[in-house]
Amino acid sequence: MFYTQNNKYSELLDKYKFIISGRKGTGKTILAKYYQKINNNGLFIVDYSKLEKISLNYYIEMYSPKIDKDISKLFQEYYIYNQYIITIINNKKKCKDFYPERPTFINKCKSYLRYKKYISIYNEIKELYSKIYPNGAFKETDIKIMKKIIESDIISGKIGNERSKIDASTGGTKESSTEKTIIKKNFAENIDQFKKLVLSCLEYIDVTLIIDNLDEIKMDDTNSLVSFLIDLVMVVNDINILTTSKSDKSKCILLIRSDIIDLFNSRNSNINKILVDSNVELEWFKSGSELEKMIMYKISKSDITNSMIQYSPKDIKHIIFEKSSNDLYDTAFDKIVRFSFGRPRDLITYIDCVIKNYPNEKQITFRMLKTSELMYSQKIVNEVKNEMSIRYSPEEIENTLSLLRNYGKSVFKYNEIIDFYDNHIDLYENITDINDTLQYLYQLGIIGNSRKEKKSKKAKKYVIYYNWSYRNGGDILNKDWDIVIHFSIRKALNII
Repeated sequence: MFYTQNNKYSELLDKYKFIISGRKGTGKTILAKYYQKINNNGLFIVDYSKLEKISLNYYIEMYSPKIDKDISKLFQEYYIYNQYIITIINNKKKCKDFYPERPTFINKCKSYLRYKKYISIYNEIKELYSKIYPNGAFKETDIKIMKKIIESDIISGKIGNERSKIDASTGGTKESSTEKTIIKKNFAENIDQFKKLVLSCLEYIDVTLIIDNLDEIKMDDTNSLVSFLIDLVMVVNDINILTTSKSDKSKCILLIRSDIIDLFNSRNSNINKILVDSNVELEWFKSGSELEKMIMYKISKSDITNSMIQYSPKDIKHIIFEKSSNDLYDTAFDKIVRFSFGRPRDLITYIDCVIKNYPNEKQITFRMLKTSELMYSQKIVNEVKNEMSIRYSPEEIENTLSLLRNYGKSVFKYNEIIDFYDNHIDLYENITDINDTLQYLYQLGIIGNSRKEKKSKKAKKYVIYYNWSYRNGGDILNKDWDIVIHFSIRKALNII
């Protein structure tokens, strides 16, 4: 229900699609886990990992905690192939895995031959890896290993050997030693061998790597992080071209926040085509009905009595959520949607807050939403801070939220908040560019636009229309319309 009916799962099956993007809370990880659960069987291996492991790998290889930007792209290539190697070693296939259902004698013979070729490559991979990273209680601590080779030469027939020396006084032989220095290969020298073995193995099995938490890599600043991730996308694209040539199902999938992707094009003009061709984007609010169906489906499956399974999503909505007495909402669920950023996580978080406060109730009412609003709002503000950290320092985040809190209005004009900032600029010294900050807040949905219109010339009442970046407002904040603070964060910021 979550991903098959909106075609996101089928999109991901396309061998050219290797990026899952969306805001925090849109379900990137769940889609990846769903893909893994469905496909991780038989000769298909799907492995899920988090990118922060790359820092540990780099430390092991380079004895440094900080990834050098000059070699980062090369190390990324090594890291991906290294992950393939580890995944192949940890998921050894048996002979029976190569047999089709109810195989004939001929099928068994052909399958056995494929298995023998696979196991030969597998053993070669495992032997190589154990040489590079030996198992056991000890580990290699020196990059250089000194090995002495002692050679004793008999004088007869060995006179021309320069390494043997004759003791003139005794006429005997003198032991001589030759020192050989064995230097461990660096990671770059292993790439070609890793690549060759991985591609050979993919002729017999399918392997998909899923890499999450790309935004958790620690870099000096946002520019360094974005540059690192742009390189990673381009490296993975090149690797996928090779792996899919051996196996349609084998590829590396990256999970990337959409606000990070927004920063890509301004820094690299060549990456846009890759993003267009390879991206599976999760945007639940393009059609509000998708969100509603998802939550109602989740409610029906969460009901241990199974009493809800007989009802349609629309019926469940009117059973579980109180009907409104005014024109603003249809039910309490519509208020929850209004207090979200169009992400499944927001809706579930608000409902969970209500359940925590009212565990024994059978219907969610507007009164319950009101009393749970502060708890929910505080959780959303924490989410917002986490999202903003990709671009801003902790001090700039606090200054930005303090500006909204201190100004204290839920609706205002663009020039009004600019004037307020200018008059109190000493309080917000960590805000480097107020115009850029307001635009970024709009992109995150923290602020939006609103305007009043009459439905007709004769109408007495005005209707308020809201434009949000995540729904229908486009990418640019409209400075001529009113600016409105998002409903979900008002309580936590003490804005009326």
